[in-house]
Amino acid sequence: MNKQLSLLLIFMLVLCSFCFAVPPVTTLQSDNGYTIETTPYQYVKVNSDFRAYFHVFNNSDGLKLTNTTVSCGLILSYLNGSIMYENTSISYTGDSFNIVIDKSYFKEGKYYWFTECNSSGYGGFVGAEYYVTNDGFDNTPNANASLSIIYFMLFMILGIFLIGFFAKFNTANAIVDLCIRRGCFVVGIMLSMYTVSLLLNIVTYANLDILSHEMIFLMTYIGWAGYIASVYLVIQSLFDILNLRKKMRKDRDERIDY
Repeated sequence: MNKQLSLLLIFMLVLCSFCFAVPPVTTLQSDNGYTIETTPYQYVKVNSDFRAYFHVFNNSDGLKLTNTTVSCGLILSYLNGSIMYENTSISYTGDSFNIVIDKSYFKEGKYYWFTECNSSGYGGFVGAEYYVTNDGFDNTPNANASLSIIYFMLFMILGIFLIGFFAKFNTANAIVDLCIRRGCFVVGIMLSMYTVSLLLNIVTYANLDILSHEMIFLMTYIGWAGYIASVYLVIQSLFDILNLRKKMRKDRDERIDY
């Protein structure tokens, strides 16, 4: 019993450890040469033309630079590094470098943009991930609310397993008592599998790509272990119920004979 409880607590700690992961910052910018400021476009609307604006400043004096001094280019790529769009000469109109990107390049998903500006002696760059969504806004579920659900699920799972391990139901029928206990274990296993799946979704929305691979690995093994454990508990419970029925029948016959 103590060994089973220890394994349960270890499992809960593993799930909790994923809840405290912090998403990495992906934006990069050079320290020397030129500083590039862009209009924020972390989220872009699917199948819509998009105009991107860039302002270039000299790090030495802070002055804004134009196309008479520097030339700028833009790259859009998939996360695997494959380039899907490239423009090596962004035009300068008004008071900024700007470019209209055709809607055909904006399919729903996560991508990477990179801008660099260079002159004969200096340069600068900036890049970050961006998302193409249905409405052009952040549709990520609230992180605090998601974590609150996870914590609630973990405490509920722990409580269900503890009920199965230690609760005394004092029912008049031993078979009913057995079914309640084993039912608690099956429900706890199913909720654990659901919680891991929920964690995977949260990790995916939090852009933790490396951690999401670990979560997929964990979910796969927990999923198989959960199904096997559930089937085992059901089959074992059937045999235990049959043995209890035999024992109850034997006890009843002995009382009658007595």
